[in-house]
Formats: sequence, structure tokens, C-alpha cells
Amino acid sequence: MASEAETLLGDISADNVAVIEGPLTEGAPQHGPYDAIVVQGGVQDIPARLTDQLKEGGKIGCVFMEGVLGVCRIGLKTDGKITWRYAFNATAPVVPGFEHEPAFQF
Repeated sequence: MASEAETLLGDISADNVAVIEGPLTEGAPQHGPYDAIVVQGGVQDIPARLTDQLKEGGKIGCVFMEGVLGVCRIGLKTDGKITWRYAFNATAPVVPGFEHEPAFQF
């Protein structure tokens, strides 16, 4: 898919676009920090290594899956922390790597 994307972008002379191959949870720190990040798919958890790439004052949009239904939230990074607000209801498959980490429970 990356090769095809590079070809198509070349065909339309889009020279300000980078095609990055790798785990989505890693983002692309070499090109950040970013004004905005959009995760196109459901999430249960967002790795800090991804949100760390968001510039101060930047926004991130995700569909947080809560069972079979999800909620799209928009986050704003202020003072190094992200505060979330509700945008709308949605559903999407959880993207591999964005699942809850299993943890010991009593």
C-alpha cells in the first residue's frame, strides 16, 4: 500500500507528503511535533509515545470504543496534558496496538 500511495502522490505532484511504514502506535516522531493527529479507527488506549508527538496547543481526534459503541473525542494538549471533549457517537474496529493492556485484577 505504501508503494502505491507514493506512486499516486507522485502522479499528482504532491511533494509535501511523507509515506511512513511502521506500527501506527509509533507515529512518526522524525516529522513532528504535529498540530493535529487523527487516529482513523477505534482506540481503547492511546500510547504516550504518540501523544508526545503532538505540539503544545495541538489537537487529536479518536473514536474511543466502549464495548460495541464508541465516542469520538477531541483532545487539546495544554501544559503537556491532553484534555478531552465529547464530539459525537461513533463506532470503528479497534486498531491493532490501541487495545487496553491486560492488567492483573483482584
